[in-house]
Amino acid sequence: MAEYQKNSIRISVIVPVYNVEEYLKRCLDSLVNQTYSNLDILLVNDGSTDSSGQICDEYAEKDGRIRVLHKENGGVSSARNAGIDVATGDWISFIDSDDWIVEDYYEKIAVFFEDENTDMVSVRVQRYSEFESSKKELSEKFKVFENDTIMKILLGKKAFGSFFSTCTKVYKKRVLEGVRFELNNGYGEDILFNFLAFQNIKQAVVSEREGYFYYVREGSATQKPLNVLALDLLKNWQRISEVNTNNKWNGLIRLNYAYTHFILLAKAATGGIDESFENEFNVQKRQLLKVFRRNFLRLFFKRGIKLSKKIGCLVMFINFRLFSKIAKRFLKNA
Repeated sequence: MAEYQKNSIRISVIVPVYNVEEYLKRCLDSLVNQTYSNLDILLVNDGSTDSSGQICDEYAEKDGRIRVLHKENGGVSSARNAGIDVATGDWISFIDSDDWIVEDYYEKIAVFFEDENTDMVSVRVQRYSEFESSKKELSEKFKVFENDTIMKILLGKKAFGSFFSTCTKVYKKRVLEGVRFELNNGYGEDILFNFLAFQNIKQAVVSEREGYFYYVREGSATQKPLNVLALDLLKNWQRISEVNTNNKWNGLIRLNYAYTHFILLAKAATGGIDESFENEFNVQKRQLLKVFRRNFLRLFFKRGIKLSKKIGCLVMFINFRLFSKIAKRFLKNA
């Protein structure tokens, strides 16, 4: 057990930045005002066309812990990879540029670094939008899990929740050796990244502390109508099946692959379909329904799926048109 001293361990914080001038200062203020000071803050300006790049440079001039990487636009995965490549910290954290964290976020997380077997710390999120917030008292409860259990949580009852997010986690740098975000991956890129990283984890801490504030804004990837990029969710589960080195996860991977078909159909029903994708989706819909119906019973009895979604599964199995009529009531955030 290593002796923990505050600020003794360096944490690299990677922030991909693209056209977020309206929200960026809130994010950066939450970083520079952290009570834990030993931070390597990497702002990756991914070809912004607004004033985001200038804001990054202004903050770097005021705080020596900040480094700015200006690059051509390549997407969030490319920006995060660029940050990982130059990170100098013992631990690595990802923050989205329209989100923010409480001022003692890293101080509370760093306490868990005391155990040298701990390779990852995960926290919960609080959701914010222009219309509402879910601000809660911050819990200090946490649990420690070994590798097999943390992988079961990823693939099992926590699937498709915030547990998939890389932004809610801080990783020991060695865990990310050889692990990068896949490029040209438009949606759900965190799923594959975390599966690869988790295979390198001995022990993880899962905290109930909701110190990460996720901002739900109009126009964000998760709020748009279903488009062709959403099919990357299926591609990610196919890739996970390809890179999986442990047969014990095969069943859960297949189940999540089937559940993704339900998720895509549900999103089409609740959030609509982008005009440019409508014709292709109509072609894909028959295959999506076929895979979903083939796996219906396994999905219906899957632990961790909310009752509202199970009702949705049942209605979709019976009649997709009927499901579409009532989906917004049951599955608004599916």
